[in-house]
Amino acid sequence: MMNDQERTQSVSIPSPEMLRLAKADSDLLRQYLQTHATACLKLGGSEDQEIILPDSILQLVCEALASAASGKKLRLVEEDEEVSPEKAAAFLQVSRPYLVRLLDQGEIPFHYVGTHRRITMSELIAYRQRRKIKSKAALQRMTELSEDMGLYDE
Repeated sequence: MMNDQERTQSVSIPSPEMLRLAKADSDLLRQYLQTHATACLKLGGSEDQEIILPDSILQLVCEALASAASGKKLRLVEEDEEVSPEKAAAFLQVSRPYLVRLLDQGEIPFHYVGTHRRITMSELIAYRQRRKIKSKAALQRMTELSEDMGLYDE
């Protein structure tokens, strides 16, 4: 079994020059992917080795470059990775007691390993997406109510 550092990779690109290069590379790869399904990654050095990357990996690399170019930190995790409530709360950017309340209310599925709760990353990602959809719907409803009351000008 892998430890957490092997399973989770974080990426950030701190310098403005690296941000510029990530943006240019992202644009170049996105254009290339419009007409090609695969690409080769050429390794430097005297061996001139190449690795063929499938479309799904290329799309992931392209998205990672685009996110990094916009200054976002990236985290690559396995969907079936199981995390503790502490790590799950950090991922969702909520307090641990609030996360435990969500678990107890059945909002996020979990299971026990011995006496310890474990949550899969796929469940956390699904919850975060549901929460985002609910937030957008609530904001839209508030906007509509404001318009109906004449408080919001288009």
